[in-house]
Amino acid sequence: MDQLNIIKAIKEVGTIKRFLPSEFGNEFDRVHAVEPANTAWGYKVKVGRAIEAEGIPYTYVCSNCFATYFVPNLGQPGLTALPRDTVSISGDGNAKVVSVKEEDIGTFTIKAVGDPRTLNKKLYLRLPANTYSFNDLIMDQLNIIKAIKEVGTIKRFLPSEFGNDFDRVHAVEPINTAWGYKVKVRRAIEAEGFPYTYVCSNCFATYFVPNLGQPGLISLPRDTVSILGDGNAKVVFVKEEDIGTFTIKAVSDPRTLNKKLYLRLPANTYYFNDL
Repeated sequence: MDQLNIIKAIKEVGTIKRFLPSEFGNEFDRVHAVEPANTAWGYKVKVGRAIEAEGIPYTYVCSNCFATYFVPNLGQPGLTALPRDTVSISGDGNAKVVSVKEEDIGTFTIKAVGDPRTLNKKLYLRLPANTYSFNDLIMDQLNIIKAIKEVGTIKRFLPSEFGNDFDRVHAVEPINTAWGYKVKVRRAIEAEGFPYTYVCSNCFATYFVPNLGQPGLISLPRDTVSILGDGNAKVVFVKEEDIGTFTIKAVSDPRTLNKKLYLRLPANTYYFNDL
């Protein structure tokens, strides 16, 4: 709510020609959010009402999602890089999201400052080419498959699907939908006749071991641990460095051509209860 102090200062000075509050994102008057976003966005609505009550000239920039914040992590809260094993998809994954590069947001914002058409208006940045659904992001590998077909010189394709053997798992939602897309990518690869290797690396050790396999946590749980079933299902945890080593070796190994490479090291296999 520090922007309320800025509003007071603008009123005292009396010479500000245009105020663009720091609210880059959605149009907060028209969203229906859950907590904790609902509270945060509620403050932005209060700032907007305060600006209008004081009669301060304004432009609200509704820039939607910052691309470098949401795209690299596939929109997974709390992550700063690609998720390592699973992707959480809200709803059915078909809701459209607009991701705009920060440089473009800055350019449009600067242009809006002196544009009379944006005075006391909302500026929407909804570029059609930047509009994707969650499912579109995950299925981007289909574009890679198209590129491989056009180039025609790729000797081996290892799709980004490190984890389980998605043809043989029986998952519940929302994981079932996410893994279903990985299966579609596999079928597309095979339909095109590309040489491939699927690396079934199981669980990334540095992602699942430190938090005892608790979704959403990045360190040891502080109070309770949720165990699925009786805790006696076996899980394979593999260090990322080892996954990388096996992957590099598999690239040129004729034994892995058009095959699945399973990383199931006995010393890395534990029951949940063992952890």
